[in-house]
Amino acid sequence: MTSWYSFNINGNLYKNTIDAFTVTNLYPVPSTYYGKSQEMVSGSAKWNSTLQFDKTLKGQVSIIYLAPDIIPQGKVGSRFSVDLGLKKTVQKGKGEVFLNATDIFNTLVLQKKHKRTRF
Repeated sequence: MTSWYSFNINGNLYKNTIDAFTVTNLYPVPSTYYGKSQEMVSGSAKWNSTLQFDKTLKGQVSIIYLAPDIIPQGKVGSRFSVDLGLKKTVQKGKGEVFLNATDIFNTLVLQKKHKRTRF
C-alpha cells in the first residue's frame, strides 16, 4: 500500500462432516447417547497488517475471524480476535524488544450449544 503500511489476507473454507454415532457411558449409571449425522460448511479469515513507524520501530495488527462450526458435542458459535505486536530494534541492530497482546477485546470466548442427551 505505502512505504510504511502493508497487509495480507488469508482465508480458509471447508466442509465439516460428523457421522452418526452411539456412545454408552457406564458411570455413574449406564446411559446411551445417540448422535445424528451432521454437516456444515465453515471457515476462517485473517487480516495481518504491518506498520513501519521508523527504522527501529515496527507494529503489527492481526484480525482473525472463525465462522460457526460443528463438533460432536454440539455447535461452536462464530468468534474473532484482534492481536497487537510491537518490535523495537536496539543496540544498533544487535537486539530486539517485543511487546505482544493477544485477543485485546477478549472476544475469542468459545460459545457452544450442547446437544441434549437422550436416555
